[in-house]
Amino acid sequence: MTAAPLLEVRDLRVHFPTRDRRQTVKAVDGISFHVHAGETFGVIGESGSGKTTLGRALVSLVPPTSGAILHDGVDPASLDADARRAHGRDYQIIFQDSNAALNPRMRVLEAVLEPLRYATAGGLGADARRRALEALVRVGLTAEHGQRYPHQLSGGQKQRVTIARALMLRPRLIVCDEVVAALDLSIRGDVLNLFADLQREFGLTYVFITHDLSVVSHISDRIAVTYLGRFMELGPRASLTDRPLHPYTRALMSAEPLPLPSHLRTERRIRLEGEIPSPVAPPSGCRFRTRCAHAEPRCAAEEPAWRELRPGHFAACHFATAEGAPT
Repeated sequence: MTAAPLLEVRDLRVHFPTRDRRQTVKAVDGISFHVHAGETFGVIGESGSGKTTLGRALVSLVPPTSGAILHDGVDPASLDADARRAHGRDYQIIFQDSNAALNPRMRVLEAVLEPLRYATAGGLGADARRRALEALVRVGLTAEHGQRYPHQLSGGQKQRVTIARALMLRPRLIVCDEVVAALDLSIRGDVLNLFADLQREFGLTYVFITHDLSVVSHISDRIAVTYLGRFMELGPRASLTDRPLHPYTRALMSAEPLPLPSHLRTERRIRLEGEIPSPVAPPSGCRFRTRCAHAEPRCAAEEPAWRELRPGHFAACHFATAEGAPT
């Protein structure tokens, strides 16, 4: 891809003060990447790795502490309120918890119309309601669903409503934050197929955040693996899933369930000992070293460089090579 990226992130840091304001939570702590138009960029990692904070920062719901986020070359922080309102229509987010995302006192049709009402700052006519109904139908619901309240819908139906709502502003990029995590497996597949269909139809770009490797490998063009506020690895889907470069990615891959009896599995499960460290005081050097079976004194003394070991495939590990992660 040679065109300018639709989304560019430069050394992004998002830090939060603790309740007593004596320390700082380093939720995102030095991340750089770009996403091209029409691409699906997957972000995977354990809980507490900073994925959700990153997603919220990408659509300007959380301000960066330092670094820059450029939307098609424009820094939204540099815009005034009116320009930011218009600009924000192109960059939307779908949240994990559809229950919290929908107003329980608002009928579904009104919820789908809400972004358009906010963006236009005025009344909505019959054409807007027609568009809302079309959006509901496009995501697999009916006009009758538009008259229901959220508690009258299933989990999958509520998530479809949030997708329809995001489509109302005809965005260019949508951040999907764990959007299928709470759904049954059968419904999850339908929703993922819906995302793929919508991408082809509307030319959408996705940043797809999840903890589920099977989901991200199914839908993504490139995948970034995040740990404790930083990327450990980033590369094309096939390269990363077939031959991961970082020990953390390799451990995540080994934890993926396989529908085979244990005696037929060729890969040994790599068990990570201990919990992910606190983002208030991350380890020195390599942040993964406290749980890595290959850690050496150098890992504590020296932060690993972000290296391109294969075309478009990067990793931050002292001992990773183009052949793969250390074994």
